[in-house]
Amino acid sequence: MNYRKFYEKYYNMKVPENWEIHHIDANRKNNDITNLIMMPKKLHSALHNYVGLLQKKHIEKIIEWYKKIKYPMSNVYLGYKLKKEVDKLDICNKLKEKNKKYISNKDKIYDNYLIKHRLKKKIPDWTPKKNLMNLNNLLPYKTKDEIYNKLNIYYETRKLN
Repeated sequence: MNYRKFYEKYYNMKVPENWEIHHIDANRKNNDITNLIMMPKKLHSALHNYVGLLQKKHIEKIIEWYKKIKYPMSNVYLGYKLKKEVDKLDICNKLKEKNKKYISNKDKIYDNYLIKHRLKKKIPDWTPKKNLMNLNNLLPYKTKDEIYNKLNIYYETRKLN
């Protein structure tokens, strides 16, 4: 049985459209109900891309934190804020080290997938192909206007050079 349907049947509910079922141990074959947790799609993606694996109690705290956010965030900024929030949790050093390996390995797996299928990394249309701006420079900026302003300054200086 599909783990999403299993979760819905177990809790007698429908998973909302923008929510996903997360496997806590990252093993998609382990569909034990204690290994599954429902979370917002955007948070789920950020968790896998920027943090790694967490215990269920920590994931529940992160979900509560995410629900309190009042303004929309880009994926990069959400990842940045999520890392800051996870740093506040009492996570053992062993798990932190394991997560560093998980994230770097995830990037390698993705790169190998692209090579195998002869695909190129997708670069957003608004990003110049040469001399890509480091997106981490945008993390301190919270609003769209601040980010667009920073990007415009960057592009104008690139044109002058």
